[in-house]
Amino acid sequence: PMPPSGAASLDAVLNALFTLTGDDDSLVRELVAKCLTRLCKYHFGVLVPHMDGVLGFMLHELQNDDDEALQFAAANFWPVFAHQTEHVATGAHLLPQIIAALFENMAYGDDELALLLNDDRQQFAPAGVGGQHQPPPQ
Repeated sequence: PMPPSGAASLDAVLNALFTLTGDDDSLVRELVAKCLTRLCKYHFGVLVPHMDGVLGFMLHELQNDDDEALQFAAANFWPVFAHQTEHVATGAHLLPQIIAALFENMAYGDDELALLLNDDRQQFAPAGVGGQHQPPPQ
């Protein structure tokens, strides 16, 4: 349990963060996204009353085409949020939008793409192709 002075301080921090979600500077919004992700991970309960606004902010910034670092910070929020199983219904109404945004903004590094392409080739290769061995004829 948090002492009353800590709760009051946390409320002040939350109010400041929510004000900064509308800042014109994408670096400020990136830092807000990172802070909200940490709060989600370690103090989820304080975000629950504000979750619609938090989810809306993260969804909006995930779709921000102007700043990759901001998109990345917003994308990092979703796995942390997904692990909050005690509030599984929170945000369920946004799930179609969240899934669409995550798929639309998926990005892979060169190494990951090579692994994915290799896996696909092996999975769909005919027998005897791509390192798969055919059994000897009987």
